[in-house]
Amino acid sequence: MFPAPFTYFLEFREITPKLRPFILAELASAGVRHLVLNKFLVAEILQDASLLKTLPNELSRAGLDLVDSHALFGLPYDLMLYGDPMQEHRILLSRLQLNIAAELGVDTMTFHIGNDALAAEIPLEKLFSNACRNLEALLPEAERCGVTLCIENSWNVISRPDSLLAFKREFPTETLGFCFDSGHANILSSHAKSAEGGGARERWGARGMEVEWEDQALEKMLPHVVNCHLHDNNGFADQHLPPGEGCVDWSRIVRLLRQAPRLKSIQSEVKLIAHGCSARKLCDRFATVFGD
Repeated sequence: MFPAPFTYFLEFREITPKLRPFILAELASAGVRHLVLNKFLVAEILQDASLLKTLPNELSRAGLDLVDSHALFGLPYDLMLYGDPMQEHRILLSRLQLNIAAELGVDTMTFHIGNDALAAEIPLEKLFSNACRNLEALLPEAERCGVTLCIENSWNVISRPDSLLAFKREFPTETLGFCFDSGHANILSSHAKSAEGGGARERWGARGMEVEWEDQALEKMLPHVVNCHLHDNNGFADQHLPPGEGCVDWSRIVRLLRQAPRLKSIQSEVKLIAHGCSARKLCDRFATVFGD
């Protein structure tokens, strides 16, 4: 048995409230026990606060609960942005999301630093400073809520593993942790080095930079990994495939995650509906990968 609970990503935006209890019951019958408070569910709660009361009841009736969470992300919300007209709203919204997680009994929330290719006109040093200022504003609230704020690796320059370690040096508090994303790490690995194009070359190229390929992402991040997003891809695109349908080295990831000193949860971020993958198949696939 793996030492951390395994939680699953559900595409809540594709499911009507009337259908939701049936889907939750089906997931439970397939072996799912824990779900992610993902950005789609957070967005629903922000629109309808009554879900803070009704959703736990729905989950409980199905034998499910929420374990980890993900904040809203994208250009209006990412941590690399600061000082624009959205700034006050961004901080208030982020604090509110941390409180939503705490209210639902969730003690980790993942935030994105951002896609610096979409802000190529802004120097990296400025984006790093922006993110630090936002973290400085949010970490006290996260600590008050009892929620570990996790920053996620990606194939961008600003959120590669070395950059995350730089943020951790700025904020050594235990309230800041890492979310390891296996698919994102794979896109920045040498699997993609031999081919033309690919996600990493596209984003680094937008900043006029050559890709610094990284095959030791998890090793570098491991001391600070609190949660993780697990999914597969071909090394060129963020496909969110089931394990074994891409080129991620799962045996290595499982071996390393078993050694992660701060790990609180592991998460399937496979997109069930998008790939027509049954919950039973996905549960069985991860059970095989993790040897459970």
